Amino acid sequence: MRHRFATAALVALLAAPAAPAAVAAPTYTTTYITSGDGTKLHAEVWRPATTKRVPVVLLLSPYNNGISVTENIRQPGELHYEPFEPLLRKGYAIVQASLRGYSASGGCGDWGGPGEQMDAKATVEWAASQPWSTGKVGMYGISYDGWTQVMALAMQPKGLAAVVTQAPLASGYQGLWMNGAHYHNGWWYTPLTGYTALDVKPANTGHGAEGQVNSLSGTATNPHCYATNATMTAIGDRSIPYWTERELVARAAKSTVPVLYSQGFRDVQVKPDNFMALYPRLRGPKRAWVGHFTHRAPDHIDVAAVRARYFAEAIEWFDAYLRRDPA
Repeated sequence: MRHRFATAALVALLAAPAAPAAVAAPTYTTTYITSGDGTKLHAEVWRPATTKRVPVVLLLSPYNNGISVTENIRQPGELHYEPFEPLLRKGYAIVQASLRGYSASGGCGDWGGPGEQMDAKATVEWAASQPWSTGKVGMYGISYDGWTQVMALAMQPKGLAAVVTQAPLASGYQGLWMNGAHYHNGWWYTPLTGYTALDVKPANTGHGAEGQVNSLSGTATNPHCYATNATMTAIGDRSIPYWTERELVARAAKSTVPVLYSQGFRDVQVKPDNFMALYPRLRGPKRAWVGHFTHRAPDHIDVAAVRARYFAEAIEWFDAYLRRDPA
């Protein structure tokens, strides 16, 4: 009897769950990435505590200085999107880079033009080439953050392995115009005042002296770009060089990178014709979330179960194409 009790006690002891091991905190650093024309792009990097190489999820954005065009939603040093924290816990590195002209980056924004397209290529290839990276990079984001993913698809950088894009522009022209008719007068604000205001806003002091110099010198030495954007975006002729440089559909459609795409049919900021122009032409694996929702859905939808399912699918998308070859 004593033997049976001792055995039972031993089995119970072996079956008891072990105390969870302490998980080391991720490392946070900032750095600069050199774009194709030498412009310095500021980036924040979170890396999981491991000596192994890891896949990377990249955000390339104009919004890394603590504000968007309309509201205070982001602060430097913070992960910007809800799935980033679980991705970091799962062993992904997160890179949040600022487009030229914004936050602590140099240069000035060119509204989806050749400079920003170079930035998309440079940031993906930088993330893929780091010694701690597996060489596989995914991208995530909505609106302008989604537009930078379309730029990356068009530029075909080495290492781009998957994108999760939400309500992106397919072309600069389609953000403001339809067949020579300008959208509601509020949209004159977007490239002229809204993004120029973000561009000329000094870098957050937390980005240090170099960030301040990049931000201020980029604004001071590039006044032509603000005048160019103000003048050219007011022209409704799609054939002018300004717009053809920002026409991404044909180039992006050549990509075979897997794309998880979402678009709301009630989106008044990025119109659904952008989705219809690009999504059917994508050549790689693709999946879409569409419906009668607005610009901030499905990743900001109020129905918790829908949000949870969308976030889970976004993470599964990265797992499938960044962590392993899909079945």
